[in-house]
Amino acid sequence: MRDMVLKLSVIVLLAGLAVGGWRSWHLSHDGRSPAGANEGVADVELLTTADKASWVRAQVYSFNYLHQGQYQILLKYLDSREAMHKVIAGAEKPVLWSPESPLWINRANDVWRGHSGHDLVAMDDISSFRVLLRSPLVFLTTREKAAYLRPYLGGAKPWTNIHDICTGRISLPQGPLRFSVADPLRSNSGAASVGMMLTEFTASHPSSTSILNVAGEPQFADFVSTIARNAIVDVSSRQGTGALADAYAHDPGSRDFIVTYENLAFSASRRNPNLVVIYPSPTTVAELSVSVVDGPWVSPAQREGANAFMTYVSGRESIKSGEKYMMRSAVAGTGPSVEDRLADARNRGFEASFVSEEGPPYAAINVAAAQWLKSEH
Repeated sequence: MRDMVLKLSVIVLLAGLAVGGWRSWHLSHDGRSPAGANEGVADVELLTTADKASWVRAQVYSFNYLHQGQYQILLKYLDSREAMHKVIAGAEKPVLWSPESPLWINRANDVWRGHSGHDLVAMDDISSFRVLLRSPLVFLTTREKAAYLRPYLGGAKPWTNIHDICTGRISLPQGPLRFSVADPLRSNSGAASVGMMLTEFTASHPSSTSILNVAGEPQFADFVSTIARNAIVDVSSRQGTGALADAYAHDPGSRDFIVTYENLAFSASRRNPNLVVIYPSPTTVAELSVSVVDGPWVSPAQREGANAFMTYVSGRESIKSGEKYMMRSAVAGTGPSVEDRLADARNRGFEASFVSEEGPPYAAINVAAAQWLKSEH
């Protein structure tokens, strides 16, 4: 009898662990609890991107656990540009929105304001919009290739040098340049890259016209198309920044370098010690923000839950959690732990500080991205 009771206890314990593990997995992936578990709780959809899924999932799981019976954050992943278009069109109706850059929120506000007379996100209200974490764009390459690429990629004119390498004005020891940029229509890093090309070209070709007009000029079209025609376009580059970084870490011989975020480059270099980074100077920065959407579909209870989540992810513990993924804090008072770790990784090219500049407006980047896509092979 005693043996039977013991066996039953073990079976119950294992069943409990299995159910608990399933619940944890389910919550960590999309924030949803099992059907019927949270009846009467305000569901708050958070629309975000897959590239920062690890940090976001952790915050959603913790928040939902702490607010059981009140709010439940539900996750949905879409690329920043696609999310922007769908929110504007009403095809997506999130309560919280976290694209890869405030650039996409600014554009949504411009369109929304024209239709409704007010912003979709109150970006001047700290309770509705917060930049939490940051990560600059870098070039990820191998130690061997960095020896001759650094003088060209590490200065103020990396894309001019890449253009000149592609046209044969600059010769490299290994022959034709092989590199990848994530799809600028699907990836914020790709859009930011063509934005950097446009900014750099405009600075080198002074003009009385606006940067938007420069983006449509034949000279710039020739500049960006030369670079695009020499870029490697494959499944990983089309899937986005994270997929491209993973593919390169697995097979760095596939190309000479890629463009990625500093935090993804750090992770790749941990997996493959032969990988190093080069910072363009200036570079551009991806800013991880969270915003509360002021859409007519948002109920008072959902807005209350969204505000509570904004307060939670702005807290010290959440920011420190983001730093575990090597994203730099944009919130004062959280300490320089990421910068310290980056300083310790100088042998892989990482730097505690960097020089950055603001990218062009959305309309100019959109034209530049179209020039790129017309020419990529």
